[in-house]
Amino acid sequence: MMDAFKGKLTQGFSRAVKDLGIALGDFFFPGVCLVCGEDAQSLPLCKECLDKLQPVDEVYTREDLRIRAWARFTYPLDKLVYAFKYNHHRGLARFFASRLAGTIDSDKDYNSADGLVPIPLHPVKKWLRTYNQSELISRALSRQTGIPVFSLLKRNRMTRTQIRLDEDARRRNVAGAFS
Repeated sequence: MMDAFKGKLTQGFSRAVKDLGIALGDFFFPGVCLVCGEDAQSLPLCKECLDKLQPVDEVYTREDLRIRAWARFTYPLDKLVYAFKYNHHRGLARFFASRLAGTIDSDKDYNSADGLVPIPLHPVKKWLRTYNQSELISRALSRQTGIPVFSLLKRNRMTRTQIRLDEDARRRNVAGAFS
C-alpha cells in the first residue's frame, strides 16, 4: 500500500514539475510558436502557421442540431490541440475560445445559443491530465460570449484514445460512454 502511495506522490510531483517548467518557459520565452518554434509575438502561432489554419464555412446539421467548427483539424491545428491536451498548454483555451467566439458572432443562429456543454473526461483521465480541456474552452468561451456553461453530461465509462481511429471507430468507441 505504501508503494502505491509513493507512486501516486511521485507522479503528482513530476506532473507539478512539468507544469512549472511549462509556465517558466512561457514566461521566459513568450511569443514562440507552439508548432514550429519561430517568433510568434503574442500569439500561440507564428504568422505562417496561423495562415495555414483552414477556416470552415460549412454548417453540419442533423435533426435540430447545428454544428460549426472554426477550422479544419489539419496541420497546424492538430499540433495545437495535441499541445493543449497532452503538453499542459492550458493557455490555449483562450485562443481556441476566441476563435470559436468569432464563429459564434458571425452566425446569427449561434448568437442565441442557450448554453455550452463541455464533454466530461473519465475521472482517471482527468486525474492524469489534471484538467478537462473541453471544460477550459467552454469556460473561456462563456467569459467571452456570455453564454452560460452547463455540466449536463456524465461519463459512464472510460474510452480508449481516439487519436488513430477513423470516424466509424470513433463513433463505436464513444457509443454509450455518456448519459
